[in-house]
Amino acid sequence: MTPTSLPSRMTGSLPLSFLESFMRASVAVSSRLTASTFEIGAIDRFSDGDRACSRAGLVPSTHASGGTTRHGGITKEGSRWLRWVMVEAAMTHVHKYDTAITKAYHRIAERRGSQAATVAAARKLLMCCYAVLKNRHPYYDQA
Repeated sequence: MTPTSLPSRMTGSLPLSFLESFMRASVAVSSRLTASTFEIGAIDRFSDGDRACSRAGLVPSTHASGGTTRHGGITKEGSRWLRWVMVEAAMTHVHKYDTAITKAYHRIAERRGSQAATVAAARKLLMCCYAVLKNRHPYYDQA
């Protein structure tokens, strides 16, 4: 799918030149990020990145009763396609690049295992995608 043939639902109010630069930013995961952008829809409907992660089902579940609160695995509510795309993009990202997301992945993988670390990396990657689309600035790694 070329940038000029992107559906209007995907582009929303973003200028085409911004989307082109966004898709060229990471050649290895650009098709997956393009698919995730299409699945998210208009980015302005989310007040923050946590809401976008909730839409993907990449947030922990919480069970509370009385004074006890227990956190479980991810909710898996929302778009299963967006969740799948972000997990695939995270797996590609952590094996090809040395960024803050990759370092967080390795830190979490030591304690919790690779599957939990991959989901955490997918959530961080979606937060970065949200920030890039919302602020219309390129991503700069802080590592």
